Amino acid sequence: MPIWLDALTRLSQAGETGVLITRLGEDGGRIVVCAATVSGHFPPELQDNVVQMARSMLHQDETGPRRAEFGSETLLFEPVAPVRFRVAVFGAGPIGRALIRLLGDLPCAVEWFDSDAGAFPSVFPDNVRLHPLDRPVHAVDALVAGTHLAIMTHDHPLDFVLTELALQRDDLGLVLLAGSRAKRAAFDARLEEAGLTELAAKRLLCPVGLASGRLPAEIAIAFAAGLLEQVGAREDALLVQA
Repeated sequence: MPIWLDALTRLSQAGETGVLITRLGEDGGRIVVCAATVSGHFPPELQDNVVQMARSMLHQDETGPRRAEFGSETLLFEPVAPVRFRVAVFGAGPIGRALIRLLGDLPCAVEWFDSDAGAFPSVFPDNVRLHPLDRPVHAVDALVAGTHLAIMTHDHPLDFVLTELALQRDDLGLVLLAGSRAKRAAFDARLEEAGLTELAAKRLLCPVGLASGRLPAEIAIAFAAGLLEQVGAREDALLVQA
């Protein structure tokens, strides 16, 4: 793994902000600057000035990219915000694709699963990783603690397996399930048999959003709103505890 990519991964895991700097030209090259460290190297005549500008951007909380000229060199400075929350999206149908477009503009990391690898679009946001879904039990088991789930496979048996597995992990977040009130009632009956009624009441959201919403974009907006509401509630709780 390149040094700069490893640095971005570590920043994301630590919830820190940094600046990715790219040399635009034939020589190329990238470094990552954060408040305390520099990952990678540019020629000595560039390094100090570049690091100084990057740390100035961090100090001023700049969020947009900036191009700068250093002699004959042109460099691109891109602030990298920490991941605010993580989402696992199960299903690459119309609703899933609409939700992914929304999540692409949010400070989150997304794992996107579907049983049909051909269902994924050829172009998708940079914060999304694709996973053909072969074994749902392994997919849920491998999720990072705190991950929220958005389940919309349109395969009811698979939806139930994913929902049950997610609720059994008490370190995961909200479970948003696409479906009607009738589907929720059917799932509640099965979850009661599995002894998961209390967990479902706290963490399972179904139906999601306004009952009148039928278009994929409308449902996707409701999913995104539900996620943001949950993330905001958790952050408020942490502030109170602090």
